[in-house]
Amino acid sequence: MRYKIAVAILLISLVQLAVSSSAAPQKRTAPSKSGPSSAALGQAMGAYLNRLRPKLMNNWMVPDGNNTVTLIVTVEPDGSASEVQMSSKPKNEPAETAAASAFSKAQPLEALPSGVPQSKLTLSFISNADPHGDSSSNILTRLDPIAKKPQSAPQTTQK
Repeated sequence: MRYKIAVAILLISLVQLAVSSSAAPQKRTAPSKSGPSSAALGQAMGAYLNRLRPKLMNNWMVPDGNNTVTLIVTVEPDGSASEVQMSSKPKNEPAETAAASAFSKAQPLEALPSGVPQSKLTLSFISNADPHGDSSSNILTRLDPIAKKPQSAPQTTQK
C-alpha cells in the first residue's frame, strides 16, 4: 500500500509541476469574445482546487487504518454544495465521518472561477495511519464542469 501512496504522491507532484511550468509566460493572443479560453479555465480551476485542498487537510482528523474515502459533490457557480455522495474502501464509518467532517468544516466553499459552470467536485481522502506513528495521508481533488444538456424540441406522437 505504501507503494501505491508513493505512486499517487509522485503523480500529483508531476501534475503540479506540469501546471506550474504551463504558467510560464506564453505568447499572448487576442481574448475570445465568447469567454475565457479552456486553458485559462483549466488554470483557474487548478488554482481553486489548490486553495481548497489545505482547508480540507487542516480539518481532517486522519483515522487509524488504511482508508480511501471518496466524496462527490455538486458545486454551483456561487460555491454552494449539494448532492453529496460518499463511499469508502474498505467500508469504514470512522473514516467516512472524518472525511465528511473535514468537508463540512471547509464550508462555505469559494465561488467557482468566473466562467466555470455547475461542476462535480471529487475529493479522495487517502490515508494509511498506524497508531504507532507510521502514517501518510493525502487528498486528491478534481473539478469537472457539468455540461448543460441542449434543450430538445418537444416530442410529438403521430397517429
